Amino acid sequence: MATYTKTNSSREEFYSSLVRPSELQTLRMHSVLIVLMIFLSGASQPLYAEVTADSSPNDVRVLIDVSGSMKQNDPANLRIPALKLLVNLLPSGSNAGIGLFAADAVELMPNARVDQKWKTNALNLADKIHSRGLFTNIETALEHAIDNWATPENATRRSVILLTDGVVDVSKDPAQSAASRKRIIQSLIPRMQQLSAQVHTIALSKNADQELLEKIAFDTGGWNEAVHSAEQLQRIFLKMFNKAVPQDSVPLSDNKFNIDSSITEFSLLVFRKAGAAAAHLIDPNGVELSEDKADEFLHWYHETGYDLVTVKKPIQGEWQLVADIDPDNQVMIVTDLKLRLDELPNYVAENEALDIRVSFTEQGELLTRSDFLDLVSLDLQQTDIQGRKRDWHMQQDKEHSGLFVQAVGETLSPGEQTFRIVANGRTFERESVQTLEVVENPIKVDVSGDADVDPAQITIDLLPNTDIIDQNSLAVGVSIGNAVGDSKDLVLEPDDGLWSLVLKVPPEGERLVVNFSVEAKTLRGNAVVPKVRPVILDDKTIADLLSPQEADDGIDDDDSFDDEAETNGEIDEQPDWVMTAVIAVVVNLVLGVGGFFLYKKIKKRAAEQQSKLIERLAT
Repeated sequence: MATYTKTNSSREEFYSSLVRPSELQTLRMHSVLIVLMIFLSGASQPLYAEVTADSSPNDVRVLIDVSGSMKQNDPANLRIPALKLLVNLLPSGSNAGIGLFAADAVELMPNARVDQKWKTNALNLADKIHSRGLFTNIETALEHAIDNWATPENATRRSVILLTDGVVDVSKDPAQSAASRKRIIQSLIPRMQQLSAQVHTIALSKNADQELLEKIAFDTGGWNEAVHSAEQLQRIFLKMFNKAVPQDSVPLSDNKFNIDSSITEFSLLVFRKAGAAAAHLIDPNGVELSEDKADEFLHWYHETGYDLVTVKKPIQGEWQLVADIDPDNQVMIVTDLKLRLDELPNYVAENEALDIRVSFTEQGELLTRSDFLDLVSLDLQQTDIQGRKRDWHMQQDKEHSGLFVQAVGETLSPGEQTFRIVANGRTFERESVQTLEVVENPIKVDVSGDADVDPAQITIDLLPNTDIIDQNSLAVGVSIGNAVGDSKDLVLEPDDGLWSLVLKVPPEGERLVVNFSVEAKTLRGNAVVPKVRPVILDDKTIADLLSPQEADDGIDDDDSFDDEAETNGEIDEQPDWVMTAVIAVVVNLVLGVGGFFLYKKIKKRAAEQQSKLIERLAT
């Protein structure tokens, strides 16, 4: 490499050998223009880091069990209003599909782009949900849901929401059902992992195969809920929707919320108890809005158990909801000014290091100006499953402009944890809420890389917590799968209290998923099945794991290029040094002067845009 970058004279001689002498001057002038065009093209890019998470498309597949047992577990068919809630919440432009399953899977709504026509059809077809099916073929339902997801797609958030009240039941022959359940674990889960599909599972019965549903959710990074009553379905579907399609929102406190000038639309979800009076709204001017006053700017959807109110071009100021206070009520908004909370994993280990990372974007661009950031106060509240709370006032990251960070790992105790972030500016508010589950950590997993061996390798170590686990009872099975469906199963043997797996780094572009099956006994002799998160090895994670290699020092024989060129007879005339010098001066002058003014122009335009935003928020 060093021989090609040694001196300008070597470059001139090299290029001279590739063209006729009469073409050399033309080539030089074209080079000036090409370099200038490349610079101008690059200079037109935004001066702020692009944030892709705000615009990541969502693809959601919903699977509803319609087997006969639903007559007992959902006698009022509350699956219908629950599904209608999810349909109404789906943002236009996302992708979605709905399927019903029993012995087989039937398409209720095709996988397609969501628009008003799709929603209208889905709302009408939701009434076809029934409880007349035979068997419960979960395997076929999942296969149909992911059928057109052919390859991994990192730019799209892929989600499946699976509702069932039973176990895998595909035939009167128990052996066939057992084989189907085994295929889900051994083949279908690894396939969904390769497709980056999160599967959120809902068990609507104590008789459901909760162990399988938990494993599907845990292994794919989804969420699992056990529902004790069909009356809870609407709230559970809302929770699953927020997992699959996170929305921008503003805080709703004491049934009041603030709408700022950057919000072009809001949707207020209001849950109603049986017999409760109809809800209504009071706008900042004191005007009362209700279902009978709906118009082109006010859409009021009334369904069993809830109202969904959408207001377009809302008046700026404080709004009031007149209804019973409910912790699940929420206000979702459409705005260019977004609070961006980096997505948290659905499952973390006890005391695992975890950072809450928050930033703001305007039209997809990261906001970094101090005069905006100084307007904002960010408060983080953590609530555990017992209702205990812990509060932080988030601080700006000193190394990354525009980023607020709070470490919370030491506060993670086993069970469900809810994190609520509230941003307060002078005239605007934003809210983001995420829930995760902290699992006990009887097995520690450590993943490391070594680039100094040939071939480079990844090492995965499993270390049991001997205060909890009898390590002599520990049995660790491993299944390694790739993108084409190949898999390899093996059993790890301990070495001085450590269970280790060493893998060669896969080829670039290939994705490996390592799943663990662990069985053990506690020190008291109780059998346990510890949860161990799958390890996913792709280009990004491998690059992070491998230590950077030392770059070539570029030291070569100074005459190596010239000697080789002369030996091959490639130099047949002396270069035009005067022209070369002139071109170099012109290029540097154009790039320096033109680039300077272009940079100032772009920077000024971006600053003006953010100044307008700040002025709006400060008034």
